[in-house]
Amino acid sequence: MRYFFIDGDLKVSYKQLVVDINEKNSVDGIYGKLLNILTTLCGDLVFNTVDDLLKYLTSNSKDLSIKVHTSGTTGEPKEIIQRFSNVIRYVKETSGDYVWGFAYNPLHFAGLQVLFQAVLNKNTLVFVFNKDFKDIPTLLETHGVTHISCTPTFMKMLIPHMYEIDTLQSVSFGGERLSEKILDKTKSILPKVKIRNIYASSEAGSVLSSNDNGFYIPQRYVEYVKIIDSQLCIHKTLLGNFKLEGDWYHTGDYVKYIDGTHFKFDSRSSEVVNTGGYKVSLPKIERVIDNIVGVNNVVVYGRKNSIVGTIIVAEIVSEGDTNTIRELIKTTPELSDYERPKVIKFVDSLSLTNTGKVKRI
Repeated sequence: MRYFFIDGDLKVSYKQLVVDINEKNSVDGIYGKLLNILTTLCGDLVFNTVDDLLKYLTSNSKDLSIKVHTSGTTGEPKEIIQRFSNVIRYVKETSGDYVWGFAYNPLHFAGLQVLFQAVLNKNTLVFVFNKDFKDIPTLLETHGVTHISCTPTFMKMLIPHMYEIDTLQSVSFGGERLSEKILDKTKSILPKVKIRNIYASSEAGSVLSSNDNGFYIPQRYVEYVKIIDSQLCIHKTLLGNFKLEGDWYHTGDYVKYIDGTHFKFDSRSSEVVNTGGYKVSLPKIERVIDNIVGVNNVVVYGRKNSIVGTIIVAEIVSEGDTNTIRELIKTTPELSDYERPKVIKFVDSLSLTNTGKVKRI
């Protein structure tokens, strides 16, 4: 029997899923949230089989809409009404009996993409979001997970507990910039898996994908996706329903070209602060500190200051000597003096958004 959803001892078949949609069942927990998404899309319709349900969803995707929540990485989360056709833009038809590790909040865009990748192919979802990281490898192995989609932060926290799993074929990253450090560690511990890096936004859906950190604009999108003044911009044709001035949505994501075609994401407009008259990239400082031996995780943010405008603060999770790490931050030639954090805190863990990404305070 093909299952739709597995969470601990809870297993839901696709037959039961259709029954629950038809009867508008109110179910607690994560399955209830997934069920509510589907019943909202289907309205008062009743389906005889899961195939009837899937045919309805795909045939009417341009006319259906769904609420998408932004992550709140740098502020309060907000709601966007997104066309369902944008949500399933990159859903691929698969022939195998895939089992997806579901490592996202289902109410946010990345979670919706994984949800419908599984549903439209009648695959199984194994819920691992918000589970204890030390227990996740066992869950993946026990349920024969073949594909997992997650944020780089999720993988970073999973890596210390992870080991090679025979059934695992693919890891897809999304939601944040993928650092070379996480990419290399993932390849090292999971040498047989295929790695994908996806650029998506709640406003536009999935737009770009890559096997590493280098992206390019595919031919089918050259009229709708452009780099303007180093910033990725998306034409309104690809967007959901929200207030937009003009025809182009400026994402706030800045890029640096690797060559004439390929580029990497460098920073967001909200991640550049002014300190003492200098513009400082917070992600750049994070990358430098993250590469120091003994640093397991780091977040850098700005704190308002009446004298210099903003002071730079670094919170670090480490397993090394804190005095040595402090000294390396103060002396590394990769940072200018105005880029060096004025406040360095060593903490047990970093604050996360409700999508599992590191939150800038």
